[in-house]
Amino acid sequence: MWSGAKRFNEKFLYRWDRIIDFLKLHYILTKRTDTQYWIDHCQPESIPEHLQEMMALWEYHSPWHQDFTQTDEIFPSASYQYVLYGMGFATKTKATQTRADTQSQKAQQAFLRNEQLTAKLVKGLTTNRELINTICQYGLPAN
Repeated sequence: MWSGAKRFNEKFLYRWDRIIDFLKLHYILTKRTDTQYWIDHCQPESIPEHLQEMMALWEYHSPWHQDFTQTDEIFPSASYQYVLYGMGFATKTKATQTRADTQSQKAQQAFLRNEQLTAKLVKGLTTNRELINTICQYGLPAN
């Protein structure tokens, strides 16, 4: 027999556990050791089993949407990437994994091209004051 309460409780517990994992991720990546509070939260025995498994997985590949079992995760893989790499975590890529390196190089090249194009376009813009004066003098163009 279908039980709405059971389904709700299972979903709630799953999400609660993922919230704990996500919050704990911040603690285990911190470099803080100034108080016992921070030291205690970095102890391996305080890390939930699921997060330990994910950290072992992410040691060799970046968090990916397929790492999670739910389609509507409360924290998607991108959230984990932001925290991991924002706090200095380093994924160890395999020597044969050149695809990620190539994609990273292409991304860096695209960022550089965007910066260069933005700088070029900005040079051609008038100042706000010049634009306002022109509008005041000639009005807005008719559609």
